[in-house]
Amino acid sequence: MEKANHALAKAKAPVRISFGTCGDSDYYMKFLGWGNGVNATINLYSYCEIHKIEENKIILRSLETGHTEEFNSIEEINIGERALNVMKAVAKHYGNMGIEVITHTDAPLESGLGGSAAHAVSIINAFNQLNKKEMPKEEVAKLAYRIEREILKIEGGYQDQWAASHGGINYMRFTKEGVELNPIKLTEMEMEKLEKSLLLFYVPRVKTGTALHAAQREKAKESVAMLHMKRENILSMKNTLESRNFNTMGNVMQLDWKIKKLTAPDITNERINEIYNAAITAGALGGRFIGAGAGGSAIFFCPGKQKYVTKALEKLGAKPIRYQFERGVSE
Repeated sequence: MEKANHALAKAKAPVRISFGTCGDSDYYMKFLGWGNGVNATINLYSYCEIHKIEENKIILRSLETGHTEEFNSIEEINIGERALNVMKAVAKHYGNMGIEVITHTDAPLESGLGGSAAHAVSIINAFNQLNKKEMPKEEVAKLAYRIEREILKIEGGYQDQWAASHGGINYMRFTKEGVELNPIKLTEMEMEKLEKSLLLFYVPRVKTGTALHAAQREKAKESVAMLHMKRENILSMKNTLESRNFNTMGNVMQLDWKIKKLTAPDITNERINEIYNAAITAGALGGRFIGAGAGGSAIFFCPGKQKYVTKALEKLGAKPIRYQFERGVSE
């Protein structure tokens, strides 16, 4: 009987919904002092499998993009090109040969849900499993950050790597000393209540997240007062969740989006405004676009109006994303 080629290692890591973030990058912390954010991982994952092969080479394969590359030595790996760049950087870091690395994801590409970080964390966890190496979640997050931000020069902040590595609903505080993570514990019933009231949509982008991050960074110098206001509003979101006073969530999200539009005008356009206004008209109490903006994903708080909001946004090309808050952590 033919035997299946079982994977030597398997891992997954979740993407996240952001309820608001301010100053989570080194650039912002230079003039803000500290930043913060509230996010929650959801049950959409990035996956990585590592299989043994007979040849002494390494094969990297993405089922999502269709890209495949083979290398006869670690030295051959060139991370100068974008295709498979995270896979190549992690493979180069660990140095294993005689393997095929395969990745795929549940989340739409360029969705603003932190998919790149989830991708990096899942690959790191798979290589750690392959090498029988125990690495604390904090160190996994730091390595994923170093690979994405420092080696590959991908624009962005800290929240995605820490969310993907630690999982759960968290308030994060960002300082020069590091990321302080404070879990927000909700009961199963409370999470179900929020899931029913919060609708998530995918809105394809017209610009890449990297281009938008760069534009927003330049604009931030002119908007320090509003950034302080945004940071305070994120504390309000933290209090909303911790106090279980979910009815105020719409107002908090609405203010966050208003500030975000003024601090970074490139995150919106006529289509994005049309989608947002249609959601409010259909009964949403508030919402925000997630990620760098100008598309990606959007979340709306609309208790009792889910059907009307969904119908209105589908007419405009937004695609509902079915999700639940993650009950576990990255594996």
